[in-house]
Amino acid sequence: MAWVLTTECDSLLFSCLDAVGRDEQFDIARARLRSGMWLRRPAGCGSCSSTTSRDMQMGLLVYCLHFKRLDILDALWSYGWKHNWRMGIETKPAEEVEVPVLSKLLGWYPRIRTNRVYYTPGLIVLLGAIRAHLRGQQALKGLLLRVPQPMSTAPGYTSHLSLLHIYLNRRMRGSLSQAEQSSLMRIQRHMEGNPLVAALQGNGPKALALLEKHWPGGVPAPKTAWSEPWRLQRSDGDSGLEPDPAADPLVYHGDGDYQFARHATGLFC
Repeated sequence: MAWVLTTECDSLLFSCLDAVGRDEQFDIARARLRSGMWLRRPAGCGSCSSTTSRDMQMGLLVYCLHFKRLDILDALWSYGWKHNWRMGIETKPAEEVEVPVLSKLLGWYPRIRTNRVYYTPGLIVLLGAIRAHLRGQQALKGLLLRVPQPMSTAPGYTSHLSLLHIYLNRRMRGSLSQAEQSSLMRIQRHMEGNPLVAALQGNGPKALALLEKHWPGGVPAPKTAWSEPWRLQRSDGDSGLEPDPAADPLVYHGDGDYQFARHATGLFC
């Protein structure tokens, strides 16, 4: 197993999911600095707008739960507490975004500067729950998994991160909460063709049908591949999801997204 998409700043996320889908560990330490910080792609593969991001950390948590890497989780926990949960460095100013909830409450449109390198309270709770799960601390895990977790159901990659969060919770809990079922139903409205959504809902026949639809025979032929590097993170109407006759077989990342969706289908259906 090797790193995938090392030219992208989402390499750690996708490499972790690819490894879980194949059930093969890889040289993940290439993205960890001696200081304890994690990079978004292997050292020496280029810089990004931040050394890490919450997206990358979510992929890392999926990897650690699947392969029982309590050593990495303990190191993350220790580093987080020592650095006030600032897990990396912003190398470029983060973008400003509107906060819809505040807009409705205040009647104007406040904008805040996002910060990709801090763990949110929800991510801290999730990290704690995974550590408790691997340590066999069932009471603590149950308590942490009952903490309300806000999850975005907006179209695009934020819903994909919510799907990973639900994946982690379901693996630890063994079932979906009512809130997670509701989130999946909202996400399904714009990701009807996403086999990961169907897998998390426990709908095996639908998940398998979508896998065969998007990946006939299991491995996409290069000349019929799409340009989107990780199909599972996109909504049905996004660009890059149609067959691309000009797709370069040397550039196309392979079938990591297929492997992860198939893994989830086998796990939950």
